[in-house]
Amino acid sequence: MEEKSMTDLEMICKNLRDDIREIGFSVKALKGHSEASGAIIDLDLTASATVKEIELRSEILANLDLSYRHIEDARMRLGKVMQAIQGGTSIFDRAPMSEPGTEEGGGES
Repeated sequence: MEEKSMTDLEMICKNLRDDIREIGFSVKALKGHSEASGAIIDLDLTASATVKEIELRSEILANLDLSYRHIEDARMRLGKVMQAIQGGTSIFDRAPMSEPGTEEGGGES
């Protein structure tokens, strides 16, 4: 069977998805950075850590998680662009329903 070649737009989307994937790895790696993992502002996350120190670390980690999720969402949406170019549809793409009360619409009679 012959493999369909990618369009220019598909290739651009694929390349962007690859770039975004690498950025995602970099953002995930930031969670292991000494400043994110407790060393910022001499954070001591032992029993003597202040509430403020713990809150700062939590804020850093939460925002890194959110950053990663948004990056992955952008990557997924570019995949949806590629899927649409190929003629596929998302499971969220639904044909418009017929008016309620008609046979095709399955609405109330």
